Amino acid sequence: MSANIQDVLKVNIVLIGVNVLSDHNEFVAFSDAVETDVVRVGEAFGGAIGQRLALQRDRISIITSTEMTIVEREFPLEGDLKRLAEVANHALSLTQTKGSPKSFGYNLELVYDQDSEDTALQHIGTRLFREDAFTPEGWELRGGGGRLVFDSSDERWTVQFEPRFNDMNSTRVFLSLNLHKQEERIPEPNEMLSDFNRVWSQSVDFVECLDKGRS
Repeated sequence: MSANIQDVLKVNIVLIGVNVLSDHNEFVAFSDAVETDVVRVGEAFGGAIGQRLALQRDRISIITSTEMTIVEREFPLEGDLKRLAEVANHALSLTQTKGSPKSFGYNLELVYDQDSEDTALQHIGTRLFREDAFTPEGWELRGGGGRLVFDSSDERWTVQFEPRFNDMNSTRVFLSLNLHKQEERIPEPNEMLSDFNRVWSQSVDFVECLDKGRS
């Protein structure tokens, strides 16, 4: 069992405390660099004033304010990660007053229909938890979801499994993965691409590990 790449919903990079392309000249230079139309599609960003830019042909959005910047690709294929890293690098390199991030990280979300005869709730619960460790006497474990946190060198990985839309009867599994780096710096272009690829492959590895697990 593995996650079909068509099931990846989105992948992004998030930079905390960085604001990009707020100047008109920066916006024009960015539009020229990415060689496609860039459309302003919104201004609100949570509780802060910001902007949302869309590269509609690439299905890439840039959501930016004084609080953070997110560069995101919806429904990507693995081959789209290079373009995402290029766009993020252009947005960062062409901004003169962006500052240094307090931290940065990467996120990926995917959904897949596992091929067991169980619901997603059962599929996840019986593979993540030992029934005899969690089930009170006289109870029957029906399933569950889980959030796992791992530290690796100076990185933190967080993965969460749950039924799609928390539907108790669905067979579809939703996975979200975060790679967090508590570093005050802008990642290099090659590093961004490498990390996008790592997040992608690690997500698929987690799916395969879950499928092989048994209570």
